[in-house]
Amino acid sequence: MLARPDNPTNAVSFRRTVFRPNMSAIEPEKRLSVEDDVAALFGMVTRASFFRELAPELHIDGPAAITTTALDPRAASAARATLSKHGYFSLSSVVSRSRVDLLASATRALHDRKVPTCFLFAYDEAWALGFELEDALHAVLGSRYHLVPDVWAWLIEPIATRRGWRPHRGTYVDDRRADGAPSVINLWLALSEVTAETACMHVVPLDADPHFPGELKSVEFDERSVVALPCERGTLLGWNSNVLHYGGEMTEAACEARLSLSYTLRDRREPPELERVPTFEERIDLLAQMIAIYGDQEGAELAAARQWAKLHLALHALGTERARR
Repeated sequence: MLARPDNPTNAVSFRRTVFRPNMSAIEPEKRLSVEDDVAALFGMVTRASFFRELAPELHIDGPAAITTTALDPRAASAARATLSKHGYFSLSSVVSRSRVDLLASATRALHDRKVPTCFLFAYDEAWALGFELEDALHAVLGSRYHLVPDVWAWLIEPIATRRGWRPHRGTYVDDRRADGAPSVINLWLALSEVTAETACMHVVPLDADPHFPGELKSVEFDERSVVALPCERGTLLGWNSNVLHYGGEMTEAACEARLSLSYTLRDRREPPELERVPTFEERIDLLAQMIAIYGDQEGAELAAARQWAKLHLALHALGTERARR
């Protein structure tokens, strides 16, 4: 995920931030429409019943069933070598297509209702999968990492020039451990088939990045060094959070949307930020924070969601302050 170059801190250190609403930042002729959309979001995303009706095959406050995901030992060994040398890895068929299709279906339903697709994380299944990957990736990472509250989900429509997020790094400081292993890992799971025509992910390998590790604020790169990562649905990509990466662009040949979700893992030598699946109310608070941090990557489509997030967080902060009195 993204930490801004002008504020090079880990993206997961967001929970102390309080955002204030600023409707004046929106053009006057568009403000009424945005305000209507904000009100509609308040009416939907704060109700667990809305999500249950939208995707009845998924669950909320289930509790989530967390199972074991086993990786093929040879594939895990190859991924570990690639991570060590280049800073990224790819693992195919990590998640069953039936599970992927359930998450993809919910993502499409959210998009159809004009609800930000990151609200996929309102559901137990999205969180349970994150905890499963946290455990399974021990075989790749060589040590234990823990899931942190830093998530997102995408649906990029197959319209030429639509694209994923612009080039960025997950963290802009060299946070490798003493043994050289990364302290933070970004994970990206394909919920659809992803090709070069449908905005696949691109990375600049660390061993081809002249700005690693001393000039991480730079997001300049030589296009000849870029590696495109098309993949089948159910494929898991991962990279050292210092890796420069970006989503590709939809081409005129694209005929299917690109669906995906992401997680972040942190080295367990630091205290865990998530020791259990969040409650529904905690998830909505977290997603408001995610939208406030990352929403501008999505452009005008999340204008109303960004305002909802700021208002939600302001109200949450006010309620917390009153409770302390």
